[in-house]
Amino acid sequence: MSDESQTACRPDSPLMLAWEAYQKTPEFANSKKWVQYPSDTYIQGSLWAVFSHGFFAGVEKAAKNIENAALVEDVEVRKARGYIARHVRSLKNAT
Repeated sequence: MSDESQTACRPDSPLMLAWEAYQKTPEFANSKKWVQYPSDTYIQGSLWAVFSHGFFAGVEKAAKNIENAALVEDVEVRKARGYIARHVRSLKNAT
């Protein structure tokens, strides 16, 4: 988007950076080529390609977030187990 008044988001936002990167891909070039045809079939297919690309990118990010959350949870569980084990040992030593 060349006109700043038409910018959907800040130029340094992750969305805009991803959009700029996507415009350099063969998939974008292909979609751009097909969307120039007047047939609704080509337009629908090009829009589907762009939509599915975004959808699966979102799914991939969500999966990574879930994986990261699970790793963090595992660390927290290990910390809690270590705390409990130390506490039990200290109770045994106190008696």
